[in-house]
Amino acid sequence: MVVSGYIECAACHHRYLARIGMGSETYQVHSFDCRDCTLPITIGLRKVAHGGRIEGEENVRILQDDAEEATVMNLHASFSFDVATIHDRYAFPSILFTQKIFPFVRQAPDSKVQDLALLFEVPNSRQLWGEVRNALTLDKNGANDRKLVRLIEDYRRQREKCVGHVAVSNTRELIHNFFDAMFYPRFGALIEPARALISQLETSAASELERLVSYYRANHWEESYSRNISLFSDYFRAFTEFSQMLTHARIDDQDVSAKLVGSKNFEHTKLFYGQAFETLTSGFVFLACLNNILSGRPFDQFQQMTLNKYVHDVEKAKRANPFKDQPDLSRFAEHLDSSLRNGSHHASIWRDGETVFYRSGGTGAQRDMPYAGYLHLCNELAISCAALFVLEYELMAK
Repeated sequence: MVVSGYIECAACHHRYLARIGMGSETYQVHSFDCRDCTLPITIGLRKVAHGGRIEGEENVRILQDDAEEATVMNLHASFSFDVATIHDRYAFPSILFTQKIFPFVRQAPDSKVQDLALLFEVPNSRQLWGEVRNALTLDKNGANDRKLVRLIEDYRRQREKCVGHVAVSNTRELIHNFFDAMFYPRFGALIEPARALISQLETSAASELERLVSYYRANHWEESYSRNISLFSDYFRAFTEFSQMLTHARIDDQDVSAKLVGSKNFEHTKLFYGQAFETLTSGFVFLACLNNILSGRPFDQFQQMTLNKYVHDVEKAKRANPFKDQPDLSRFAEHLDSSLRNGSHHASIWRDGETVFYRSGGTGAQRDMPYAGYLHLCNELAISCAALFVLEYELMAK
């Protein structure tokens, strides 16, 4: 469904026909540059009974009448465009989106929901993340069971509106269910092989695995937990931006070089890649120690260094090297770009139109990439972070 309405830039009065694809969020915010004065125009789409309503956020006036010679601006919270369709009055990205996700939808036989997208996406994901985060916090702080059960039950009721029965009864099942629903099938392709390795070690090297869990819980888990909670709170705060390219990352579709996104609220996303890079690579100590056990060594014995040297001296960009030959672990390190990390992490990154520019560190060479490509990389790292976080949580919470 596309909600259309005429708007104008409050600064220069350039007029637009905004065509917004109905996404899965109750309220979604989109920001784009005015074609005349280049100032950002920010509008929102609010779901109402039997449709949606366009609302003004910043530097915009909502027009009550049709506007002649208005520039068409297509926006969609769940899908990208190409040059030929982003200003096309007759573009229907929701149809293309449905075609793209159809092979990956997990059917829910007992669901009454007819919208295929609701079987792939997670409606009101920002609100649900808040409930998941609160449940994890209560559990971590040892809150009484009644409050925790109430949060888990509320989450389950919300999800069952779309996908039928949801088997969630504790925080381990809750966090897995949420991130699996948000990021499958890529999430499962990351976590399931790693789970299988851990299951193997629970039989063949149980005492060494327990030593690793005890070490990680005592030395790294608090930092990892805090980093991931902060990361995903920031991610869902800007979810309308990231979700424009999320489908591509979820289904491992790398054909994104020519894609465009309608909304470009770069101020909310420019530091995310660096944050995700730091969060993910900080967690690689767990995978590296796991690989030591898989290689027949104690968890803290590396092939060419001590655990202390790995933790304190190895730069983040090289932390995946110890497990680079273990494919079920090395896939967590895909899509890492240390040059982009340097630009994003140190705020040496900016956007001009469709292009993101950044300085790589070292020589300070300037590089660039499409903004849609930047969002794609952010989503790929977010999925890797989620899979590693859940893997850690399942072991640490036992």
